[in-house]
Amino acid sequence: MVHTKFGGSGLGLFICKRISELLGGRIELESQLGVGSARTGQPQKTLEDTISTLKLTAPAPTLSYSPVKSITPGPVNIHFLIVEDNIINQTVLKRQIVKAGFTCDVANNGQEALDYIHDSIGKRVYDVILMDLEMPIMDGLTAVKHIRQSEAQGVLKPQLVIALTGNARQGQIDQALAAGMDDVIIKPYKLPDLIAKVKGKIPLSNGHADLM
Repeated sequence: MVHTKFGGSGLGLFICKRISELLGGRIELESQLGVGSARTGQPQKTLEDTISTLKLTAPAPTLSYSPVKSITPGPVNIHFLIVEDNIINQTVLKRQIVKAGFTCDVANNGQEALDYIHDSIGKRVYDVILMDLEMPIMDGLTAVKHIRQSEAQGVLKPQLVIALTGNARQGQIDQALAAGMDDVIIKPYKLPDLIAKVKGKIPLSNGHADLM
């Protein structure tokens, strides 16, 4: 072999020089007799190196905006009656309804709801009754049956009664509708969904403000 007999042909350094130049860099060689040779390689600068040396003078973009006008809700005349024995559920739902701009009363069971409804005759009208199904003293199914009987006797005007239940079984839903509920909402639910359901049930002839 040539390199073992004569110590190499020197092609390696030439090839490295050509490759370095093709890549945009260079190789420098310094040799001193009796001392040795020093080879220095300088690669091409990267894009990041080039950018870091530039002074960016472009002006910062100016953001244009239009101030948001404050929205003042119009008068609403939707009055809720929440019939729920769970104090926490009562508090949360009432707070959400009031925050949405409506008014509401709370009854702890079906019997209290009947008392509220009959006491409201000639004084105030509940536009929506949200009725839990399982409650002590009088449950929701019994209460809505009494409401429908009073309507049939002409004692009450037609009431919008929507059942609230955590039981999603179809049999339970069918039972609630058969008892006289106008609709059934399964817990847990979101207030916008409940409002949308109420909006679709309230007659337009009521002259009430739009719910949303």
